[in-house]
Amino acid sequence: MDHSKTSTSVKRPILVGDIGGSNARLSIQKISDVYHGEVDEVKTEILSSPDFKDIKTLLKTFLKQFEGTENYPFIAVIGICGPIVDNSFSIIANLTWPKATGEELAKELNLKEFYFLNDMESIG
Repeated sequence: MDHSKTSTSVKRPILVGDIGGSNARLSIQKISDVYHGEVDEVKTEILSSPDFKDIKTLLKTFLKQFEGTENYPFIAVIGICGPIVDNSFSIIANLTWPKATGEELAKELNLKEFYFLNDMESIG
């Protein structure tokens, strides 16, 4: 039996983005838990990465508008312009931000999960 036709699809918000030395492109997208190709854009913004002291401040600034709403994400997947090791980064091109881990950011931002990808990996 094909359950995708009989189940009610629930769309859940996720944070996706690409952060580089000049700009951060961040977006809240709602994805269906039944049909993997169904995505609705909630909001996308481009922020100036150098305007923020660290990645946590940048992400908190973007997410503040969604606090207490149905659009606050439960997970995040962020592409970074730099090497990713053990779901953490220690350098982003042209920025002097401190190291951050996905696990730390998940706790700080009240997300279930947080994943870093190398930006070239994320477009593949």
